Amino acid sequence: MRIPPEVGGGESNRLFAWGVNTDGQLGDGTTTTRHIPTLIEADTWREIVAGGHHSLGIRADGRLFAWGFNAQGRLGDGTTVNRHTPTLIGTDTWQEIAAGGHHSLGIRADGRLFAWGRNWSGQLGDGTTIDRHIPTLIGTDTWQRIGVGATHSLGIRADGRLFAWGRNVEGQLGDGTTIEKHVPTLIGTDIWQEIAGGFAHSLGIRADGRLFAWGWNSNGQLGDGTTIDNTKFHLSLSGVNSSPLIFSMVISLSSWEVTYRNSNDSMIRASDERLSLTHFRVAAVL
Repeated sequence: MRIPPEVGGGESNRLFAWGVNTDGQLGDGTTTTRHIPTLIEADTWREIVAGGHHSLGIRADGRLFAWGFNAQGRLGDGTTVNRHTPTLIGTDTWQEIAAGGHHSLGIRADGRLFAWGRNWSGQLGDGTTIDRHIPTLIGTDTWQRIGVGATHSLGIRADGRLFAWGRNVEGQLGDGTTIEKHVPTLIGTDIWQEIAGGFAHSLGIRADGRLFAWGWNSNGQLGDGTTIDNTKFHLSLSGVNSSPLIFSMVISLSSWEVTYRNSNDSMIRASDERLSLTHFRVAAVL
């Protein structure tokens, strides 16, 4: 989630956190649950994402920080020790990050893709099922967007092509099968502009602005009017200029930006910059 200047009111781009804090995932140096937004650091931040009991952030200077639960090395600091405050990860600068249930992805400033944390379904994309405790280079391609679910990963390569890897039992990779993939696997031939992963489902916005969804659909999270899983991406809404029902709120806009999601629902945020983040619920992948 990129942080617009208006978040925090007068505290432009300052980091706040609240909610469950059993593993230090809020980053305030404690394990105390917070019921109101609590200032974490005086620094300014460019992007923040929340995973399964861990958090990642790119500070304004481009450096990567991580905190919270660190089983399987999901923080990327080379240990499995929980961190209760934002902890610097390496010395590189980064352009985008994503946090899954037990793993993390990042696009470095040069466009290269890195992954770390749990890898039991090949969700890191390095061709193995071995956990990685530090950011590990995945292939040689350059990337523009990434998204993650609980145990799967998604990426849009620099040329706009969509790739997916990891667990695929519910068809969340979108390749028409339920076979897990241990390396980034090309999904179709379309060009894409945005992606997001839920617990076991995925969303994508194609270059023409149409919204697609695939994977687990037990609670209607694909938005296609059914509860049937779908192993291949298909049109979820009626497309551009539609009026979908999202969180019991009807919004009609000409373009969309996928932001965040959880195990049973999907969130889309309008690209209209006049809308405040306070209109939407920020949720971790659980």
